[in-house]
Amino acid sequence: MDMGGYLYGSFGGKEGDNDTIINEPIIFVHGVTLRAGVFVSHRNYFLGKGYSTSELYATTYADGGHTPFYMNELECSSVKQIREFILAVHNYTEKTVDIIAYSMGVAISRKSILGGHCVDTGEFLGEPLTENIDTFVSVGGVAYGMEWCPKNLPACNMIDGMVCDSEYMMDINQAMARYEGENSFAIYSRDDYIVGQVCCGHPCSELKNANLTIAMRYHDHVTVFTRTMPLQYSLVTNHSGADY
Repeated sequence: MDMGGYLYGSFGGKEGDNDTIINEPIIFVHGVTLRAGVFVSHRNYFLGKGYSTSELYATTYADGGHTPFYMNELECSSVKQIREFILAVHNYTEKTVDIIAYSMGVAISRKSILGGHCVDTGEFLGEPLTENIDTFVSVGGVAYGMEWCPKNLPACNMIDGMVCDSEYMMDINQAMARYEGENSFAIYSRDDYIVGQVCCGHPCSELKNANLTIAMRYHDHVTVFTRTMPLQYSLVTNHSGADY
């Protein structure tokens, strides 16, 4: 399926054999019904901060928004695609990578990194990719689930749905130690009414075992993603939000 030209379906890669990777490459992982192109503004922002095109990567998983939100499950096929992409960028650049994931992309990325068995198909993904990742940043993430998630919808089913007590969400939140990378951070808004606020007794977008979770106000689900780029940059480069 054609996911779009220019940068909308995917981006990243060296422009020539002499390109040198200086910064840790960043992998951007989009949310439900979106494509890699949602990160074009991020790409431009990081280019302006001294990154090169060979250090910024994104791909489109699932069907790029053709399926309505309420029909989207956290399928093993999407998990495998992002896992393979993480490994491909790591091997291509010969660097540990950073990941900035948004919305449902947080849930997909975390399982991709965690490995183990897919809850829907039983397929074995492999061992955790933790050692390949320096910093993981969750933005407006489906970390513990979505608050308003009726279980009669495919997207909220009890196997691989985004409801907080599905097998999938329980699986990615059972670890007692950080596995998403050496460092992990979460940014979310208390005024995000898409993901919501309370999921099985936890803030829905709080990242378990993170170095730091930053809860903001006055941002919705979109602006917490589009208007916090300086903070996202600070977290991947300095492992701190103090300069934001």
